[in-house]
Amino acid sequence: MPLQNYANFDLQIERISTTYRARVLASPAGQATTEFTLPFSAAEQAAVIAANWSTSAARGIRLSVDPTSLTPALDAKTFGTRLFAALFQGDVRTCLTNSLTMTQATGTGLRIRLRLNDVLELAPLPWEYLRGPAPYDFFALSEQTPIVRYLDLLQSATLLPVTLPLRILVLISDPTDILPRLAVEGEWQRLQTVLAPLQAQGSIIVERLAARLDTLQQRLQQKDNPFHILHFIGHGAFDANRQEGGLLLETVNGQGQMVSAERLSVLLYDHPSLRLAFLNACEGARGGSTDLFAGVAQTLVQKRMPAVIAMQYTVTDSAAIDLAASFYQAIANHYPVDAALAEARKTLYVANNQLEWGTPVLFMRAPDGMLFQNLDEEEDEMSEKKPGGNVHINTGGGNYIDGGVNTGGGDFIGRNKIIYGDNVHGDKIVGDKVAGNKNTGDVINATIGAGAKNIAVGKDIHQTITENYGPPTPDDKPLIEAQFQRILAVLNAAVIDPRTAGRAEGNLETLQSELTKTDESARPEASTITRVGDWLLSNAPQLTQALAELFGMPAVGRVLNKAGEAAVAWAKERFNK
Repeated sequence: MPLQNYANFDLQIERISTTYRARVLASPAGQATTEFTLPFSAAEQAAVIAANWSTSAARGIRLSVDPTSLTPALDAKTFGTRLFAALFQGDVRTCLTNSLTMTQATGTGLRIRLRLNDVLELAPLPWEYLRGPAPYDFFALSEQTPIVRYLDLLQSATLLPVTLPLRILVLISDPTDILPRLAVEGEWQRLQTVLAPLQAQGSIIVERLAARLDTLQQRLQQKDNPFHILHFIGHGAFDANRQEGGLLLETVNGQGQMVSAERLSVLLYDHPSLRLAFLNACEGARGGSTDLFAGVAQTLVQKRMPAVIAMQYTVTDSAAIDLAASFYQAIANHYPVDAALAEARKTLYVANNQLEWGTPVLFMRAPDGMLFQNLDEEEDEMSEKKPGGNVHINTGGGNYIDGGVNTGGGDFIGRNKIIYGDNVHGDKIVGDKVAGNKNTGDVINATIGAGAKNIAVGKDIHQTITENYGPPTPDDKPLIEAQFQRILAVLNAAVIDPRTAGRAEGNLETLQSELTKTDESARPEASTITRVGDWLLSNAPQLTQALAELFGMPAVGRVLNKAGEAAVAWAKERFNK
């Protein structure tokens, strides 16, 4: 069974004067910081990048000539070892070691998320070669320690899971006027062979489409038949002079047409069903020296694509075909996206491909890399959430209310809840021994509104929620953002299932996006606030106190008032029982 649960090790690289800082923003073992000097000369960096350019059967077109170096290139082991030694020293190394120990003890993986937004000059380096001491070796070659690149954006992360069947649109570009011609039919046949069992089961549908802008737009307009993965087979290129990446598509006449990342992203933007783009072409992950989002992959992520796999350098035809086949084979075996890419890298590595296993880059903002679950697993999960035939539920003489119940407009009491003695009247609930405004259990109550000063948490503590009128102020947003940082720190320190933690992180980002809509023109959505808030309270109870503090802030009270009565009423109910 492949690993499906991961904790994040968020590593941000920053420039400080003439050196750099490595900052662990979040990990199972906490936070840490160290300063370091890049362990390569400018000539060595240029040589390493140049060594990753294939000279034959490459899926790329040179639109401009980059300077190359005569300095001998470092091999992947030397490069990765030196890079690791520079970054992971002092507290940062201790933090990584402890995080690996903690995740291994629980049978989960550690996803190393690199944040390189602030160091454009370092983004072109093959960070995927990071190599630790034994027994870890190259981190990216293990499903236990996948390396992904995380782009900091002012938008919430998106969950990946979709409803079966998983639909893959394979966009094939083979212009007649461009050399070298690629073995596109070979890759198509390999994909068909690998995915044949799942296609026979109806779990996956694979569709082929000519890589033309008009045919792609027409296919995207079929909103009742959306697809989840876009797989591109063809040439890619990055124009260093124009600082713009693109993919080579076809015209109606079958000739090559370079389509910029921006033009392609406009077509794909209105299709939230898309979860992953696999760009099996050269330089799809290459960013600009002045604009990180000049590349195709980065642009798609910026346009809310949850995950994109692309090549940072050129890639040979044979390596591209093997990589895609191995990746989808792992997806068919229910691997998460990041773990599936680790398996695909292994395929190239064991074939003695010394460099190209590090060419693919995974940009992923989704907190969970699972595209879909085994149907049997889904059924097992559902069966665990409601009593079976031999389970006795003691309702104390009352009625058991569960599942899809028509409440006739009243309050819904959900799965596995018990109403004791059928009595729920006024604000008195007998079964849970909560009477009036007094709580005798371990329930947290908080004050929300203009009168909120301090938040009280614990037994027999009660505070009232006051109405809050007036619009948000310019000072509210940074105060709310600071509180969310404290909540994330609580989440990172909590003993919690990594998969749940990942989803909690995504929901916190969504909640933050709504509660920081303090501008006059932005309106927070009450339905989103209440839905996400309920999920966090139900699935991550470790955050209850921190959430109570959040909703006790006058700044949040003003945002809730802006969102409407439903949001205010929800907050009163949840934090003033």
